[in-house]
Amino acid sequence: MKLEEIAHKLGGTLHGDGSLEIDRVASLDAAGDGAISYIAGERYINQFKKSRASAFIVPKGLLHDSKPCVEVADIQLAFVTALELFASVPKPLGLMPGAHVDKGAIVGKDSSIYGGAYIGRSTLGERVKVYPGAFIGDDCNIGNDTVIYPNVVIMDGIDVGERVIIHGGTVIGGDGYGFVWDGGRHRKIPQIGTVVIGDDVEIGANCAIDRAALSKTEIRQGAKIDNLVHIAHNCIIGENSLLAGQVGFAGSVEVGRNVAMGGQAGVSGHLKIGDGVIIAGKAGVTKDLQAGEKVAGFPAISHREWLRVQKSLEKLPEMRKTLKDMAHKIEKLETLEEKDA
Repeated sequence: MKLEEIAHKLGGTLHGDGSLEIDRVASLDAAGDGAISYIAGERYINQFKKSRASAFIVPKGLLHDSKPCVEVADIQLAFVTALELFASVPKPLGLMPGAHVDKGAIVGKDSSIYGGAYIGRSTLGERVKVYPGAFIGDDCNIGNDTVIYPNVVIMDGIDVGERVIIHGGTVIGGDGYGFVWDGGRHRKIPQIGTVVIGDDVEIGANCAIDRAALSKTEIRQGAKIDNLVHIAHNCIIGENSLLAGQVGFAGSVEVGRNVAMGGQAGVSGHLKIGDGVIIAGKAGVTKDLQAGEKVAGFPAISHREWLRVQKSLEKLPEMRKTLKDMAHKIEKLETLEEKDA
């Protein structure tokens, strides 16, 4: 692809020879002839000067006199777009030897079903990829361009949207954790609901998203879920929310749009998390959070208040010594008063 064509697709301003042929994207230190790289800011200037890349993507206003560059308004977004331009798209493989597809299944055109995959009586859209060891039960609907990596389990009756990516080892639609004590044992509450995954969702490796007891567990459009996340029955995860690794939800939590949760944060059951909330890593949420709140700690409190608490903790040994000294002085004064009396 010529550099001028790349500049056009990135919506950037070309500086230098637009006829340069570019065949790949590479990091500053690994790039060579034919590669385009990017520089995120001023602190990478030295690496930029040493790089052997043929051309660069640079943020607006950054030095570009010495080498061919494409100047862009949003450097991160432009770099992602460049990666997409050069990403290889494998040819569809169809039904490969060793794959099991139920006679009642419907598989859309240009899909790839690898050996060792199991497809029950379900409907798959076009250009779907199902890798070895994946299991899709009966009565599922899988949208166009969805990728299901090895050893993913999608139980019966699950709806998965378009352009969804599900990484290896994840289980969607396992039973919710519901039991009732009958006086002698824990009796299982039948989990007869479903899971609905919206379009453009990505789910990391080894996640567990439980089916609802009665209605649905829902992951809404654009949510991105890291590895080792647990989402219990009847939870709703709002649009474009971000869940980092080892986040956990108890049942029936409602999460709004554009929520961000740091690693190992947890949320108690039946709570509501408002739009745009930010929850720091390892926080424990035990009450509803209003839109826009930023919280940390356990139990979770205002992030600013948590920072003050942490600052105070550093001074605890000194404060303890001061209190001990004060108690000793008070004890002496009381002894002197008793003698004078």
